[in-house]
Amino acid sequence: MSAFSELELNEAHRALLSTLKKCEKVQGNAMLGKSQTTLLERRIAALRVALALIEKELEYGQPKVNDEIKSYNDKQPAGYAAVCDRLREEIDRELRDAESKIWHAHPVWFLEGNPIVGYSIQKPGVRLMFWSGADFGEDGLNVVGKKFKDASIFYNSVNEIDLKALRRWLKKAREIQWDYKNLIKRKGRLDRVKG
Repeated sequence: MSAFSELELNEAHRALLSTLKKCEKVQGNAMLGKSQTTLLERRIAALRVALALIEKELEYGQPKVNDEIKSYNDKQPAGYAAVCDRLREEIDRELRDAESKIWHAHPVWFLEGNPIVGYSIQKPGVRLMFWSGADFGEDGLNVVGKKFKDASIFYNSVNEIDLKALRRWLKKAREIQWDYKNLIKRKGRLDRVKG
């Protein structure tokens, strides 16, 4: 179920609950034939299972929200806060084993101590940056760094976020990594660790 966002799961839950209530109103109607009653009972049972699975995913499947990052997002202007919340949600879902924290005043996710992805508020909008994104081979990411391997994209509203592309980039962020963790120790030299 991890391919669905919290928003999508909530919307599906509302729609299924509404359908279940409608089906339950019809249940027991004397005008229904035996096969219609059987079909209705099966549909009601299936809807209850689907609702239970969605509720379980919403309760247990979502990673715990980092309070520092939530606080950062809450401090942003409304439109940007919504973008930040959606990005956090998707990053947490795709990189469940990543450590997240506020680093250099911005939310950043790390795998084994190596920065992978983060976002910040800048004049053009919310900048989503992938530390090794220059090697993703993705036209949607604008390569910004000349010395390093970072690539970014800016968002000004949630509607601009292409979830399919974002999820693909997050998978690539796990697979393609340059060693930023040891950049200072190596005196500015970047070495490839994955990909």
